[in-house]
Parts: sequence; C-alpha cells; structure tokens
Amino acid sequence: MKQSVVLGLALGAFSYGWLLLEKAFGLHGPRLPLYVYFVLISVVPTLLIWQWGMRRIRLSRTEAPTFVRLFQSGLVSVGVWALTTALGQWLFHTAVSPRFLEEAAARAVSAGLDVSTAASTYSLGSYVLQNVASTLSQGVVLAAGFAYFGSRRAEAHRKTTEAVRGMMKGSGKAGSTPAKGGPKSGKRA
Repeated sequence: MKQSVVLGLALGAFSYGWLLLEKAFGLHGPRLPLYVYFVLISVVPTLLIWQWGMRRIRLSRTEAPTFVRLFQSGLVSVGVWALTTALGQWLFHTAVSPRFLEEAAARAVSAGLDVSTAASTYSLGSYVLQNVASTLSQGVVLAAGFAYFGSRRAEAHRKTTEAVRGMMKGSGKAGSTPAKGGPKSGKRA
C-alpha cells in the first residue's frame, strides 16, 4: 500500500514538474501552438515511472502477486495520482500560469470554436475536471495492463523456479555442497 501511494505521489510530482517545464519552454505563451505536441511527449516518462513503480510493488510482495492484488495497488496509485494532479493543476493555473487558460480559450475561438464553448472548456474547474477524468481513465487501463502482465510474469517465474528445484532434487544436487572447479574455487575445468 505504501509503495502504491509513493507511486501516485511520484506521478503527481512528475505531472506538476512537466507543467513547469511547459511554462519554461514558453508553451503557455508565445509557443502555445506547439503545446499539443509537447504534451504527447509526456506519455513516455509517465509510462516509465509507472513501470518502475509497479515493478517495485510486484517485487515487494511476499506472496505471489495476483492480478487482483496488483490491480488494487494500481488503483490506489491512480487515485493518489489523480488527486495530486488535480491539486497541481489548480495550483499551477492560479499561481504560476494564470493566463494560460485565457490564452488557450482565445486561440480556440480564433480557430473557430464557439465563444461559450471555449469559455466552458478552458475554465479552471472544467480543465481540472478534464485532467482528473483523463488521469483516472488512463490510470485504470494502465493498472489493468500492468496487473495482467505482472501477474503472468510472476506465475511464469514461480513455475520456472519450481521446475529448476525439481530438477535439482531429482539429480541429487539440491542442498549438496558446491561442485569442485566452480567459479569460486580457482580451478579450471
């Protein structure tokens, strides 16, 4: 559970850091047209952080990680991630870059979107809600995918380990002393 919360906090911190990076590159001002492309790049580090965190969760389990357990851990991470992202979005758009949403709405109107639709789409509440909804939907899919593959990998590892132990017991080598001429003996074959 603790590592699930840490993963959610790490993803939330990354999301906020990415917002700061966007601001530093001028994507909330003069380079606003490039914003759409830059946001797509953020998917790669997000997936890497997610994989790192879910791997840590899977390896920390004392019992065999099942799909349900990994999925529950992923959902906890997603919940924390969504809450920290919402807080980060609110903080960022009120304190760091308060004009971004106004500029994005003005750009949408100039591209042909209705004024009332642009105003509602790019209001702070709507923007935060859209962000939370996308974080939750993407996160649930990520949690399910990583839980599925993580549990399958753990099961394959368990079967392989049992097979090797069975072969070792069958050959009489299980628990015996190391063979002479092994890598630490200094003797060559």
